[in-house]
Amino acid sequence: NQLRMLNKSFISPGDYEIESNFKARSAKLRAFEKLKCK
Repeated sequence: NQLRMLNKSFISPGDYEIESNFKARSAKLRAFEKLKCK
């Protein structure tokens, strides 16, 4: 994970955008799973 933080400077803004979108999507999925478990 540390390596990925170092790589942030080499990644293009588009890739960073995709990664943040992916994180947002996985967060939504996690929230959805929590709702389903209730």
